[in-house]
Amino acid sequence: MRLHSVLPALTLTLISAPSFAAMNTSEITQSGDGNTAELMQTGNSNQAIQTQLGTNSFQRIEQNGDTHYASVYQAERTEDAEATIVQTGDNHSVDIYQGSGSSVDITQTGSANVYNYNGEGSQYASSTQDGTNNIHTINQSGSNYSAALTTSIGNGNAITLNQDAGGSFGGFNVTQVGDNNAITATQRDYSVQILGDQRGNANTVVIEQAGVGPTSLGGSTVVGFDQQGDTNIINVTQSLSADSDITQIGNANNVSAVQSGNGGDMFSPYARTNLTSTQTGDNNTLTVYQSAYEGIADIAANQEGNGNTMDLVQESVINSSLDVAQLGDNNYMSITQRQTVNDAFQLTQQGSGLSVTTERGGQDNQAVIAQTGLSNSVSLIQQ
Repeated sequence: MRLHSVLPALTLTLISAPSFAAMNTSEITQSGDGNTAELMQTGNSNQAIQTQLGTNSFQRIEQNGDTHYASVYQAERTEDAEATIVQTGDNHSVDIYQGSGSSVDITQTGSANVYNYNGEGSQYASSTQDGTNNIHTINQSGSNYSAALTTSIGNGNAITLNQDAGGSFGGFNVTQVGDNNAITATQRDYSVQILGDQRGNANTVVIEQAGVGPTSLGGSTVVGFDQQGDTNIINVTQSLSADSDITQIGNANNVSAVQSGNGGDMFSPYARTNLTSTQTGDNNTLTVYQSAYEGIADIAANQEGNGNTMDLVQESVINSSLDVAQLGDNNYMSITQRQTVNDAFQLTQQGSGLSVTTERGGQDNQAVIAQTGLSNSVSLIQQ
């Protein structure tokens, strides 16, 4: 049990919250054992409202500058809650609610940054915002560990997370550096994770994850992304057992992926979909649809150049793979694997204005295709 010095709320306010300028206000309410509150405000119109109920709680709020607001509420029956908030600059705002064994560490510098956080369940949230008009909105719930680590450096960046761990691990760790970047994520059920780095301006990431169920034999749902450049877009929807690793280096690149696997149980086999994608250049587009019935479905896609397009489909496959690359400009490929078993397909386009359309079905098919030159076209059906 953490040991804290226990002081009445009035005493803490008088000692730790001196008013150096006009209209500073502070409200502190404490009940239970081992509560501690520390507060320091400078500038004009700062306000902090702190409420602690339960045992072994700790809060620290420090605000510098003008017109800040911070409110922390740590819920009843909280075993070991902590909160540390530091705001400098002007016009920041923080709202936090916590439950279970929670811990929050927030640092905001600059101006007009906003952070809202709700809790419940086992929680850990840490955010750093440095710049102007950055927003983090995080909503976590569940009966087991949910972590959210976020950093925004720049102006006009936004991170929105809705996370329900469903009784097992949920992870979220992203960094934004630049201006007007946006990350929106929804995580549901068991064993979901998002790791990402966003650098540049006006980049967008949208992720929706539904993990495995409590009776599943295994599997996890994971997205890792790295965006470097401007106006790049990633949109991923995952269900059950799936993995995406996406890299974008350049401008105006687009990846859209839908993945579904199967956690496996006594009535259905385990299946996993894997996507590895790299885009280097400008205006490249990748569209992926993956669904696996059993075993592993792999897609490895590499686009180097400008204006390339890939449409890739794996549907109801068993242990099948696609390994494709576009090296050049304005190339197009459309590849479909449907109800294949142990199917392996490799395709490389090197040149400009090349086009390939293939559709594959059946068992134990193998194909390696290389397309080079200018403005060539290939259509292949294999069953």
